[in-house]
Amino acid sequence: MFTKHFILLISVILIVFLTSIQSKGQVVDSFTLNIGDAAPKIEISKWLKCTPLHSFEPGKLYVIEFWPTWCKPCIASMPHLSEFARNHANEISVISIAVYEKNMPLNKIQKFVDSMGNRMDFSVAVDKNQQMVENWLQATGNTAIPKIFIINEHGQIAWFGHPYYLDSVVAKIMNHQWDIQKASAEVKMQRHLNKFIDSIQTAFFDYAQAFNDSEINVLQNQYHVTNLFANSKKPDKVLFYMNKFIQQEPGIKYDEYIVMKKLQALIKINMQEALEYAKEILNLPPDKVPASAIILVLKNNQSKYKFSQEMNAIGAEAYEIYIKHIIYPDLVHTLKYYHEMTEFYWLAKNKDQAIDSEINAIRILKNHPDFSESTLALYNDKLMFYEKTDCQ
Repeated sequence: MFTKHFILLISVILIVFLTSIQSKGQVVDSFTLNIGDAAPKIEISKWLKCTPLHSFEPGKLYVIEFWPTWCKPCIASMPHLSEFARNHANEISVISIAVYEKNMPLNKIQKFVDSMGNRMDFSVAVDKNQQMVENWLQATGNTAIPKIFIINEHGQIAWFGHPYYLDSVVAKIMNHQWDIQKASAEVKMQRHLNKFIDSIQTAFFDYAQAFNDSEINVLQNQYHVTNLFANSKKPDKVLFYMNKFIQQEPGIKYDEYIVMKKLQALIKINMQEALEYAKEILNLPPDKVPASAIILVLKNNQSKYKFSQEMNAIGAEAYEIYIKHIIYPDLVHTLKYYHEMTEFYWLAKNKDQAIDSEINAIRILKNHPDFSESTLALYNDKLMFYEKTDCQ
């Protein structure tokens, strides 16, 4: 049974985040640029390669990419973008704009572009005055890079997002299968959900401040606000909050933050319910599964709780999904994930998969230019153990 003090705390938390959220279903949108809007002006400090673009011509498609020289994922995506530009040379103009280069001399940016050769086989410019950053990137409310904008034949923003999705979106646009109104509504809803999640996190933070909750105050000094209550000794409280928030806004039901908090709480309350909840999450479409949330919770609790064979299999499946959706595997230490996944497969009594995972980890490690011999020895010892030992 909840105490009066606890009910009061719930009321405070609900008030905090509800004051920043309008009525259910209504989108809170303070951003100035969305899909369907007219594309802002092109404002360039200097063109570094190919033909300058000063305005968008009616009837033509454009792809605008944003990147800086220090962004490894941006550079990794350029060969594919070059191939895309060559394949669509007659239909689409591709322009790549260097941003966030305030302290980088123009001649060094030019040198970098020249060194890329046909790996940057499109028009390239630089924005030293932050005009494109402010009017394009910041205006969408998400300044993450690399980022691509697609401008349609009417001069509208047809889409913006990660280069990984460029081909599939362009194919729909060119086949007249792209629903720009639907895409716009999805962006607005995602902004609303993000704001809702931010409000939840702020509510927990304000709760700690207002009531001097020592447990949370200690945590807030050690972790980012998104990890508040991660190690709470009151899992029933966390679960109650999360279910209340989902009831208020069903769209956050499978948000990574919500899944992490609910799964953590359920593990402490009822392991069988935790297992069923994890299964529910993994039954989502693969690209919608917040696999990292499951991995984080299970990995952090593996030594404390003796997970069942089935729960360890859930952990291994989460790793598989996560690894398959790494966009730039060459830039990420995937060997670490394969090595960690091995342990889950082993505890799930799946010896063959455990061995395969460790072999993959060793293969990736050996291909790394400056791999550690001690790490290789550790991985090899683990592999030998798995090969010679039967799962218990």
